[in-house]
Amino acid sequence: MATSIGILGYSSGSTLLATYALGLNQPDGIIYDGAHLWVTSNAATGHVYKISTAGTLTSTYSIGIAAITGLTYDGTNLWAITETTDLYKISTAGTLTATYTPSVSYVSGLTYGAGSLWAINDFGTLYKISTAGSLTATYTLALSSSCGAITFDGTYLCVTASDLLFQLSTAGALLNTYTPAIINVEGLTFDGTFLWATNDTTGAVYKMSTGGNLVRSSFPGIANAYGITFDGTYLWSTNNTTGALYRLSN
Repeated sequence: MATSIGILGYSSGSTLLATYALGLNQPDGIIYDGAHLWVTSNAATGHVYKISTAGTLTSTYSIGIAAITGLTYDGTNLWAITETTDLYKISTAGTLTATYTPSVSYVSGLTYGAGSLWAINDFGTLYKISTAGSLTATYTLALSSSCGAITFDGTYLCVTASDLLFQLSTAGALLNTYTPAIINVEGLTFDGTFLWATNDTTGAVYKMSTGGNLVRSSFPGIANAYGITFDGTYLWSTNNTTGALYRLSN
């Protein structure tokens, strides 16, 4: 089933509340662990950054992981993945505790939901991975040749690709394809009610219902925004070029 609906009624969009010039090196993934923000770099440095919700860089960990393309949190540990086959388990003390090599490739996004890790690759293949690091299922869905971000909304997996939003079951089935007037999405998160996505080209922030409707497009004055996360109060994103951290309203 496909749906294409523009702005649904009226709802406030996202506004820029603060910019923190932290000088992070090519920040990409960002996640909140219930206490701190964590940011990974897609550069060759292998840096993982721990940041307070006051916007202070509290720790930089050099754990030797280059070109990370996905970051998530399972309630206990951080998980990072590269485009090739490497999956990393990282403690909230910033220590690399395990490295796994599940049979995945061209991974562009990673999330956690329903007790498993989920990775999406550029071509729309969905991978289910246990928290023991084992690949437990591969779903060749062929969603698009440009899949990017993935998140879990508490029930379904949500995946973006160019101007599309896909809704997937945790059984690996494609349930819905939506066209909610979005483009160039780099980051995707869920705030408990709405999906939020960042456009790394225009600086747009998209607010979407889990039913695939675009609720609002905002232009809060951010640029080169890659990942996005929610801390229970605010949205957070980063500038991949300047290394700045953004705090946004939801």
